[in-house]
Amino acid sequence: MQRRMAFRNERHLYKRKCDFSGQDIVAIYPPTSPYKIYDRKIWWSDQWDPMSYGRDFDFNRPFFDQFHELLLEVPQINLQNRNNENSDYGNDTNDLKNCYLCFNSGPDEDTYYVNTGGYFKNCMDIFWCLNIELCYECSKIQGGYRCFWCFNGQNLSDCYFCDNCQACKNCFGCVGLRQREYCVYNQQLSKEEYKHFIESFQFTYSEVQKAQQKLKELNLRLPHKNLKIHQSEDCTGDHIQNSKNCIECFDIINSENCKYIWDGMVNNSYDCFNTGINTNFVYECVGVYQSTNIYFCVKCSLGSSNLMYCDFCFQGENLFGCVGLRHKKYCILNRQYSKEDYFNLKSRSDPFGIFNH
Repeated sequence: MQRRMAFRNERHLYKRKCDFSGQDIVAIYPPTSPYKIYDRKIWWSDQWDPMSYGRDFDFNRPFFDQFHELLLEVPQINLQNRNNENSDYGNDTNDLKNCYLCFNSGPDEDTYYVNTGGYFKNCMDIFWCLNIELCYECSKIQGGYRCFWCFNGQNLSDCYFCDNCQACKNCFGCVGLRQREYCVYNQQLSKEEYKHFIESFQFTYSEVQKAQQKLKELNLRLPHKNLKIHQSEDCTGDHIQNSKNCIECFDIINSENCKYIWDGMVNNSYDCFNTGINTNFVYECVGVYQSTNIYFCVKCSLGSSNLMYCDFCFQGENLFGCVGLRHKKYCILNRQYSKEDYFNLKSRSDPFGIFNH
């Protein structure tokens, strides 16, 4: 995991110059980075051609030396964002509108300071949630409306300081409840009593701190499920939902036949982070979506297939050691080949034939 994460800067932003226009931009690469960085609007445009950086494969030199040289020459994108509106400060996002400092997230609207998840609306200070609205300081919530300081819950509404609750509404400081309403610190109240309690609670910093401490104390008194695995079969790890045959996996949903996955929705894959959505047969990758048969790649997505050792290639097919290509196939080190020449050359570069099927 440390090796994979060395290829990913998710949340550190820097001010630097665009190497194409010379204009000031925000980027995930510092000014001291050896890489060439283009503003994303230029990177996605036709103002430059990543194929112009192609070179022949030199069998007298190690492949990784040649690939590293290509990485240093082909411009990298400053921020990994797509289809965003008025949401310039963030990274690894898509379909944002009026958002600020959001990372690894989308679609979102009118949302600030979030990391991981999506389908947020009018939310702030969120980590790893899905389908929430009007929520603040929440983590690991799937399906939430007007929730504040809540953790590890599903289908909650109008809840405060709740942990590990499901299908609850109008609850305060509760732990482990299911399908309950009008409860305070796991004590049942009438509707009128609960309304009076909420109206009298002062949401000052000191009172919030006291409520969090009481929740912690209640958490320590009650038993907890050993792992947060729901509707899954033959799985080990934590925070697993609707999955099957997944070993040592964490934060995964709707996955099958996987091992060592963190943050994914993927099938038949090993050793990946932040990978998924209609994705199959991925190995040792970071940030791969809607693709199949992807090996040792970073951020290669949107319908890609049969890629090996590639970086930021989109909608590609049969690529080996390529950087920044879009809608290309049968390329090695960003150089175009015929289908026959591609497989012949690729078989020579992979003498054991592991990936030549």
